[in-house]
This record gives sequence, structure tokens and C-alpha cells, in this order.
Amino acid sequence: MTKYLEDFFCYCECNGNSFFEHSWKITTNKSAQYFEKLNLMKIIIKQSPEPFMTVYYSGEKKIIGLVLENSLAWQVQNVIRFIRIVIRLQQKEDETIFFHGGFIKYKNKGICFLGDKKCGKTSSILSFLRKGNVSFISNDDVSLNVKGPEIIGFGWPRSIVVRNDTLDKLNVNLKIKLAHPLNEKHTADVTCFYPKELCQQFEVPLLSEFKVDYVVFPEFKNTEYPIIQKLDHIAGSRKLQKNIQSVPGKYIDFLLPYFSKNLKELNLNKFKENDICLISLNQSFDDLNAGSEALIKFIEQEGKSYD
Repeated sequence: MTKYLEDFFCYCECNGNSFFEHSWKITTNKSAQYFEKLNLMKIIIKQSPEPFMTVYYSGEKKIIGLVLENSLAWQVQNVIRFIRIVIRLQQKEDETIFFHGGFIKYKNKGICFLGDKKCGKTSSILSFLRKGNVSFISNDDVSLNVKGPEIIGFGWPRSIVVRNDTLDKLNVNLKIKLAHPLNEKHTADVTCFYPKELCQQFEVPLLSEFKVDYVVFPEFKNTEYPIIQKLDHIAGSRKLQKNIQSVPGKYIDFLLPYFSKNLKELNLNKFKENDICLISLNQSFDDLNAGSEALIKFIEQEGKSYD
């Protein structure tokens, strides 16, 4: 399990019970009786096509116990998921804002892709990964910390779900074995990568964080050529606000009472103060390469500055 986490988190050896008393503990067991003896609350999470999962928990004891089908792969997947969920809930109490989007580093620039489902975030990122001088940070989940002098984007150990028609458009042939258990169902629509696997497939580095220089809002349009427009602060701010995740994860309502309910307001002026360029990208799904090439040209020729 650590191989999926080590690029994003640091580990330390903890001695004594006092540390564990004040920290969240996540564990699995094949037997529900093990957790029932601890007098924990219970919830059943149904998230098809994944198998049902029974979660035992206590906010006072800070323990989460998972009972799943007899599958080591799904146990690993869900332990990783709840580690991510708990840390994101803890970060919500800090100056961290969560967005539905991805994040890459191109040369020395950090580029976020934000937007609704099926707008082209993942497609744009994968197209970039083929260009060289690119590092992968995140897909689907990106958190921005606006506390310091720079806005820093953080990645997460979250699986990347890629539509197979996107892989086909980019002529991607799998050359590594994938460990995500959803791939065992042989669904015709998607392929699931862990972050390190995606980087191995595209032969790019994996980063955990980087400063933000550009925020791109992609959209698929029936256009012959990609259209890139630099947004003014007002228009860009509206799009940023639209893509904030008020709750940093799915299927976690039962945990919310044990964490701060205060939502951090997005300091939009921070983007202007840091000269972060907000961009709309209209591109054709039939030519993803043209979209990434146009964005590279914009970044290298126009630079990042507000009108």
C-alpha cells in the first residue's frame, strides 16, 4: 500500500499510545464482529460498480474500520481512499480550497485544469504528458493553498479514471500492468490508473506539489482550430468560484460532524496578486494534440500577465 502513498505523504514511526489517542486510525478486518465489539457506528456505502463496503466508525475514538469483500486489491483501494479523505478534511480546516480539476507542471510553470465532468480536463492533461518537460501532479482532485506568498497546488493519491475513447484518440497502448481492481471488471468504457502507473505509462515524473501559474478552463467545442482566450479577473473569478468543492470527497457525510464546518472563502485577489493567468480553452475532441500545442504556444509566447 505504501507504494501508492509515498510520493504524496511522509512516514514516521510513532511510539506510545498518546499519539494514537489523538489521531485518526483506519483499519480493515474480514469480520464485522471485530468492529461490533468496539461499539462503533455502522454505515453501508454503495458505490457501483465497486463492491458494497461496510464502514464502522467513531468520531470520539477517531477510528474508521472497513469490512469489504475478500479482495486485497479493494481493501488497499479503500484504505488509500479514506487516508486521503481524512487528510483532506483536516486540510479543510486550514487555508486550503478544493477544486474539481487536475494539475501538471510544464517546464517551470504550474498549470491547473478546472471544469465540469467531460469538459476535457483529463484529455488535456494526457495530451500534455506526451509533450516532454511535463510532470504529473493530480487529476480530478487538486487543492490550492492560498496561505503563503504563492498559491501552491497539491496532488493526491487518487486513481485516474480515463475514458477509453480518450486513450484511443491519443493512440495510447498500455505497456504496463495496472493494479486498480476496477480494471478486473473489464469495463468497455474506462481504464483506471494509480498516479505512479500513469507516470510510468507516459514516462513522466510524479510530483506532490508545485506553484500555480495558469488556470485553464477547457471545453469541447466543434471547432476546427483551438481557441484560447485570456479571461479578465471578473470572468475568471466566476469560473473559479463555480469549480470549488464545498465537500472534499464523496460518501463522507458521516464524517463531516467531526471536522470543522467552516468553509474557507476563496481569496480571489490572491490570483491577481500572484499574476496567475486564467484561460479558457475551446478545443475539438478529435484533435487533442492541437489543443495542447496551442496552449503551449500561448504560454511560451504570451507569458502570464493581466491586461
